[in-house]
Amino acid sequence: KLVPTKGNPTFEGPVRDNSPRIEKALDKQMNKHQQNFTSPEELFETAKSANKPFQKEIDDVAMNLNLRTAGSPGEVITDPALMKYIKNGLDTRTGNAPGTVKLIKSMKRKAKDKYFGDFTQITDPIRTRVIANTTQEADEVAKEIASRYPTKDSGNQVNGFGYRDRKLNIQYTGPNGEKIIAEIGVVPQGMADASVITHEPYEAWRVLTAKYKNVKEIPTEALEQIDELKKIQMDVFETFKPSLDPSWVSEEIIKKFAKGGAVSYERY
Repeated sequence: KLVPTKGNPTFEGPVRDNSPRIEKALDKQMNKHQQNFTSPEELFETAKSANKPFQKEIDDVAMNLNLRTAGSPGEVITDPALMKYIKNGLDTRTGNAPGTVKLIKSMKRKAKDKYFGDFTQITDPIRTRVIANTTQEADEVAKEIASRYPTKDSGNQVNGFGYRDRKLNIQYTGPNGEKIIAEIGVVPQGMADASVITHEPYEAWRVLTAKYKNVKEIPTEALEQIDELKKIQMDVFETFKPSLDPSWVSEEIIKKFAKGGAVSYERY
């Protein structure tokens, strides 16, 4: 049985190695947890209410392991475009900490770019990060999360840009019965710091790659821009690599690539 249950997580790597087609089927089965939403707006409203108890529960998991969560996993608080929405430490658009609830605009964009418009397949309408400076700590976090929620676990991984983390997607049910998929990024502090720097070039890279997603002959200038934006990010992550615990740079880290050899880089 591939679909996770509480105490019995599904590990992404073996499923992907077996068949990307099976992985997609697994995702669809797991995401049925939030299939009753009729619109991105309804998903957004539920995300806003479910996020607060979700954040508290993950904060408690981290504290029990003598670790901590880190705010703003999806957006950089120093971004002037975001700062105008911040009041008393909260994003006025969501009533929650910045970046912890995916905005409607981002939901619609991601659904279009990645899921053929099916917004119920979005796996990070609410999200947080736990700082784990060793892979042993990451393993402990993953084990504890899986004991509490049905969990899809990426394992400790590095993508083609050099970003190292562990992604846990869970079927979360809120205290009022809200059913939603949530994402927990488990990441060393060096990668969290690096992702602040790479946020802007990542956004530019994402826009360009989405623009030419189904184009057979991409203009040379666009290809050069995409390569340059990728190199900028790779250089940043490489710069922060020496700050990481050796466990995060070992050969045991899963090298994550999407079907066809394209780098999977869904961080925000």
